[in-house]
Amino acid sequence: MEQQNTKKLGIAILMVCLFAIGFVSGRLFQTNKATISNALSGKSDANFQLYWNVWDLMQSKYVDSSKIDEQEMIYGSIKGMVNSFDDAATVFLDPEETQTFNEASEGKLFQGIGAELGYDSNKQIIVVSPLEGSPAKAAGIKPGDYILTIDGVAITSSETVYDVVAKIRGEAGTKVKLGILHKGDTKAVEIEITRSDITVPSMSLEYVGDKKDIALFKVNRFTDSSYSEWTKNWDTNVSKIRSKESDIRFER
Repeated sequence: MEQQNTKKLGIAILMVCLFAIGFVSGRLFQTNKATISNALSGKSDANFQLYWNVWDLMQSKYVDSSKIDEQEMIYGSIKGMVNSFDDAATVFLDPEETQTFNEASEGKLFQGIGAELGYDSNKQIIVVSPLEGSPAKAAGIKPGDYILTIDGVAITSSETVYDVVAKIRGEAGTKVKLGILHKGDTKAVEIEITRSDITVPSMSLEYVGDKKDIALFKVNRFTDSSYSEWTKNWDTNVSKIRSKESDIRFER
């Protein structure tokens, strides 16, 4: 498996406002199918009737009627549309997934293993970095590791980072088993990790180099909501560096 060209791809979050494009749930949505199809057909050569035929078939013939949820059908339809572009860095998040993403971006407490995931150049899911002090790092998870299975179930090519994150996360104290292929290895190993409470710091500081004379800032998140915290941490860390007696080199 070629890993030298591994790179992290940024995650572009596609926010779709359902009401703005005329999608509503329940009976209103159902009775306006023809209107929506007519409006869309004027802008595209696609056969939207096929979509509605499958929609009606699932509602009327699916073996377990308790699983029929029109809102989830809408979200699933939009996800399928976005996934059809085959772009690993572009995904649609439903409201629950959006909330989880925002909480992680804002540094709020969440429960999981504490590892940042991304994609390599072949769109395979890898560990970008385990967080300092996290269960993932304590268990031996390393940057560049490939995640192959979760609790014995293989990750499929259609699953996004957010799908994988949702499966890995869970209540603190519970366990998850990951099939991991370490960078440079040829044989995968199974690692059991106990989940815990995780808080993502906006920034961290460490000293690197043979003489530990290089100040290295690690920026974990930089968002509107975390800006004030980020600037405060920056000022604090700069003060720490200036207070050191040894000479510190700044490098980009």
